[in-house]
Amino acid sequence: MALPLLITLLPLMLTGITVSSASNVSCSGCSPPSECNAAGNCTNFCTGGGCNMTCSQNVKYCDQSCTGGGCNSNCDAERCSLLCTGGGCNMTCPSGVKECHLICTAGGCHFKCDAEECKLDCPGGGCTRAKSSASKEGVSIILFFIFALATVV
Repeated sequence: MALPLLITLLPLMLTGITVSSASNVSCSGCSPPSECNAAGNCTNFCTGGGCNMTCSQNVKYCDQSCTGGGCNSNCDAERCSLLCTGGGCNMTCPSGVKECHLICTAGGCHFKCDAEECKLDCPGGGCTRAKSSASKEGVSIILFFIFALATVV
């Protein structure tokens, strides 16, 4: 059983990702600072669960791995990902984010995504997916009807 965990952790160890447990990570510079690198990448590996990670728009890649479950990721970065193997995680990506990806292997996760590209993988089942009421599709439809009404009048 230790070998699959080692295989999962090996790429993280090679890239210098910080391992934490039940900590808060802020990537507007990253706290602690070692979790953001010069390339604008922010990563957090949470082994105990219950970790919260927030990445602002000045971060290029925001990646969180959560083995204990119950983690939260609020991501305004260019590309965001959350791997939740313990279940019960929450991920939020507003518009302006290019790619947002939640992988929830144990299920029961909540995904709120208004990014350009939203990906939800939930093999454990029971995940929920939402968009804000001001999503791009809704705004586009309203603008289309206003344009159509203006051309008729």
